[in-house]
Amino acid sequence: MSDSLAVLLVDDSESDAALIVRSLEKGGYAVQSERVQSAAEMRSALSRRAYDVILSDYNMPEFSALAALDIARETGLDLPFLIVSGVIGEETAVAMMKAGAGDFVIKNSLGRLAPAVRRELAEAQMRRERAQARMDQKKSEERFRQMAENAGEWIWEVDMDGLYTYSSPVIEKILGYAPEELIGKIRYYDLFTMESREEMKALVMAAFAEGRPFHGFENPNRHKDGRTIILETNGVAMRSEDGRLTGYRGVDKDITERKKAEEKIRFTQRKLEAAIKASLAALTATIEIRDPYTAGHQERVMRLAEAMAREMGLSEERVESVRVAGAIHDLGKIAVPAEILSKPSKLSAFEYQMVQTHAQVGFEILAKIEFPWPLSRIVHEHHERLDGSGYPQKLKGPVTLLESRILAIADVVEAMSSHRPYRPALGIKAALAEIEAGKGRLYDETAVEACLRLFTIGHFTFD
Repeated sequence: MSDSLAVLLVDDSESDAALIVRSLEKGGYAVQSERVQSAAEMRSALSRRAYDVILSDYNMPEFSALAALDIARETGLDLPFLIVSGVIGEETAVAMMKAGAGDFVIKNSLGRLAPAVRRELAEAQMRRERAQARMDQKKSEERFRQMAENAGEWIWEVDMDGLYTYSSPVIEKILGYAPEELIGKIRYYDLFTMESREEMKALVMAAFAEGRPFHGFENPNRHKDGRTIILETNGVAMRSEDGRLTGYRGVDKDITERKKAEEKIRFTQRKLEAAIKASLAALTATIEIRDPYTAGHQERVMRLAEAMAREMGLSEERVESVRVAGAIHDLGKIAVPAEILSKPSKLSAFEYQMVQTHAQVGFEILAKIEFPWPLSRIVHEHHERLDGSGYPQKLKGPVTLLESRILAIADVVEAMSSHRPYRPALGIKAALAEIEAGKGRLYDETAVEACLRLFTIGHFTFD
C-alpha cells in the first residue's frame, strides 16, 4: 500500500512537475500535488490546505527557490523543503542548504528524489516529536512550579552531597529562609538543630547510600529566628537516564503544632493514669487493712501476672492492663465481712458463697468507672475456668479475655504458695503441679507454660 503524500510543487514547467510526481509514485507514494510558479500562488496554496513537503525548482523567470523558502518559513510550519532543479553550482547548493533547504536533487537524477523525501519527512517528524517533548516538559515544569509555589508543603531537591538544588518558596513561611539562601549554598543537614544534627544526618545519609526512599521521617530544624520547627519528610531518589543516583527530591510538612498537641495529650494521659493508679492503690490499701492475712497477695499476683504477660509477648498496653487488674483483682472483698476473711478455720458453704461474691462486686464497682483498660471484665473473669467450673458466670471455653486467664493462673499460684488463716502454705511446687495438671482443662495452656518457664528457667520468685 502506497503512502499518501501531499506535495506543493514550485515549478514553472508543467512537464517537469509531471516527471517529479511520477518519480515519487515509483518510489511508493500516492501523490496529491499542486503546482505554483509565483509568490502569490504559493501563499494562496499554503493558506488553503496542508502539505507534507515542498519541492521547488531553483530558478524561474518570476520566482526563485530562495524566495519560496522564505515564504515557507513565514508560515512557521516545519515543512521539508527540497530543491529539484537542473545543475547548479556547489556554492549555490550549500548556500540553499544553510538557508534551510533539506536537500538538492538534480532533475535528471530523480531516482534519488523519493528516498530523499522519505528521509526529510522522517527527520521532520523527529523534529516535531522533540519539539512536542520540549513543550510537554515545559508544561510539566510550569505545572510543577505552580504546584510548588502554591502548596502548603515545602518541595525541595538536593544533590548527592546534600546541597539544595531546588527549593519551593514556601520554605520562607516554614523556616524563614528565601529559596535563594538555600540553593547552591546550604546542605540539608545544616538546617537540623545542633542537638540532633549528627543523629539526623546519619539517618538520612544511610538512605542516600542505599538509594532508598524515606517516609514519615520526623526531624527538628532550626528556624531562621532560632525557633525549633519539627518537619515530617518524605523523599525519593532521583536518577539519571543510565540509572545513576543523582540526588533526592522530597516534600516536608511542618508538624510542630501537631507534635505539641500530641505531647499535651500524652501529658494529660499520664496525669490521668497516675490519678487512676493512686485511687486504685488507695482502694487496695483499704482492702488489705480489712484482710491482713492476704496483705501483699494482690501485689504478688500483679507481679507474676505482669511477668507472664511479658513472657507471652503481649503488647505493652495489654501488659499494663494485666498489671493494673492484678493490683485490684480482689477489690470486691470490701463487701465481704472481715470476720469471714480472717476466719482461722474452714469456711462454711454460706461463708464460701459470700467470699465468691467478690468477683461480681468488684466488677460492679469498676464498671461504673471509665478506664483505659478492660479492668472490670478482667476482675469479673479471674475466677472462671475453661471447663465451666469457675465463678461467678461459669463461663466455659476460652471465651474470657486472655488477660483474665493469665490473672486466674497467677492468683492460684500465689494463693497456694502462701499462708492462709485456715491452712499453712502449700508451697510453690504444689502450686505449679496444680496448674500443670489443669493445663488445657481448667487453665489456659499457653499461659500455664509461660508461668512454668518463669519459675523453672526465669528464676521468678515472690520474695
